[in-house]
Amino acid sequence: MVELAKILEERYKKQYGINEIDKNYRGALPDYKKDRRNELTQLFKDLGLEDSLDLFKTIEGRKAKAYWFFEDEIDFINRLYDEYSGSLVAVRKKQFMDLNDEYAAKLYEDILSLFTHRGLTVEAAYEKTKITYNILDYPIRKKHIVITGLQHQMERVINLIMEERLRNITSRNDDFAWIEYVSRQMEKNVDEYIHLYDVMSELRQCEINDYAEEKYKNMSKEEMEQMEEEDFIDFRVFGEWNALSRVRELQEERRKIVGEPIDQHERMRWEPRTNYTLKDSKSLESIDHELNQLYSEVRIKVQKELIAENELQPFFEKKIEYGFEGLKTSEQLLEAAVAEIKNENECLGVKKVGKYTPAT
Repeated sequence: MVELAKILEERYKKQYGINEIDKNYRGALPDYKKDRRNELTQLFKDLGLEDSLDLFKTIEGRKAKAYWFFEDEIDFINRLYDEYSGSLVAVRKKQFMDLNDEYAAKLYEDILSLFTHRGLTVEAAYEKTKITYNILDYPIRKKHIVITGLQHQMERVINLIMEERLRNITSRNDDFAWIEYVSRQMEKNVDEYIHLYDVMSELRQCEINDYAEEKYKNMSKEEMEQMEEEDFIDFRVFGEWNALSRVRELQEERRKIVGEPIDQHERMRWEPRTNYTLKDSKSLESIDHELNQLYSEVRIKVQKELIAENELQPFFEKKIEYGFEGLKTSEQLLEAAVAEIKNENECLGVKKVGKYTPAT
């Protein structure tokens, strides 16, 4: 194994083009190593590995003060430093979606190997790198890479048809008919996959709503007050309430009855009327009652949403999985969505239903 300090010394010599660190360069070396060490540890923290840093200080089961890496990990560590001001800027700014798929997937796989290299099973390494797996969207990126690969294969076949005209037995029209058929099939499949995802989202939303409803019913007065204080709920409620089209309509009706001018300067000199007719008074009472009712409904809606947001979502990313009682696992959710689509098709009289196979 190689101490991080040694790796950094080699980088220092390479940076200044020297073979040995003499007295002219030795003075700046400690600060250089300290800064580079901090950069690496902060990068690991940005990738969600803060709780695992001590693992890189363990040598044959013993704890050490310095960070150590295996010989075949040096290239990876150097790559992190080389790309620190390039591709990894997106990680440092926590703008993970700016990474391209291949880079993000390779980054996670290299990080996972750091843990398996230290004797952890793949399952244990996954547990240690769950946050990294999540913020880098590893499974989605891997699937996107596969889909992009299929697209390239399709382009290769089409190019073959277009370029090798003399070697093809099929006619141009044969080729066109084939391309048209494949395009229709791909479009149909994509539409089915998107619909499946929409159904999964709807089912999960219903579960989260039910969960929030139950939590809301069981909240004590003190818990409710604490939540409102922490989330500035009044500001959010008023914003959503004021944006309702029905609220705008009622406010306009009220403005006309009380004679409130639209112009801001005129409103400064305006005095509310006091000679309301019985009809006017009843209308105002009805308008105020409905406005208050809408405000109460929005308040309850926002409270439930805050419960769901606080309990089910971290502040920066989607959860990897839900572990709350009563919520389906991801696999169960997928199966339920497939069943829902099958029922939809049966109700519509569709005989042939596309088969979805949940991942195991």
